[in-house]
Amino acid sequence: MKIKLNKTIYLEDVRDSVAQQFPQYQVSLEKNPMMGFQYVLIKKSGAIGAFVRLNGDTLVVDAAIPSAGVRFILILSGFIFFLIFFMKAKSEIANPVFHYLNNSFMLSNSPTATSQTNTNQFASENYQQAAVKADFPQYLTILPIVGIVLFTYFIFSQMRFLEYYGPNQFFIISFVINIVCIISQILLILKKKMGFYLYAGGLGIKLIHAYALGGVYIFYGMGWFFLLIEIALLVVYAVNLKYYR
Repeated sequence: MKIKLNKTIYLEDVRDSVAQQFPQYQVSLEKNPMMGFQYVLIKKSGAIGAFVRLNGDTLVVDAAIPSAGVRFILILSGFIFFLIFFMKAKSEIANPVFHYLNNSFMLSNSPTATSQTNTNQFASENYQQAAVKADFPQYLTILPIVGIVLFTYFIFSQMRFLEYYGPNQFFIISFVINIVCIISQILLILKKKMGFYLYAGGLGIKLIHAYALGGVYIFYGMGWFFLLIEIALLVVYAVNLKYYR
């Protein structure tokens, strides 16, 4: 995420400003040991943070996993865990810092605001949070549609085998779970937090039910691929839960 600057600033000023606006985080000026450039590190923990780098007349803001040890462990245990923490850092820290800095420079462009720089230099925390919530990511609108298509496909796939096996227990429970998951995706399109909890519950019951009846082999072939998609959807919704009401 980039902010085009309209005046000369220094990373020391960025560090002090961010530290004042976000006192709950550790904010420090660091230097990359390999490349030699400086950056502002905003740290919540060793696994969740963000950085701000000055590149010419542009501020670059992005998520970070501050601890090298934590990065190594997350990558070793599976890239999906690294991605989960990176997305969490982006939604919790990088996005709010970006909106705060961007809003500050937007205010500085206004002649009225320029005369009030000392008193109105920073947006309030409530305003900053509202700005983040208003900036609803586009992919969170697309993913529930993907989910609806996926679970509708599951239902039609089940219907093909209905004439061979009849409405047995596995079919009925799986059918209900898929309907619940479709409803959850509709609620997520409406930005309802209940949609996430409904989806998490439905997916949990689906996994327990499938393993109880068929063990790990129930997800043979393409089943593993679809399962990974379902879990990936859940992870993305979880790390972006703040956008839902």
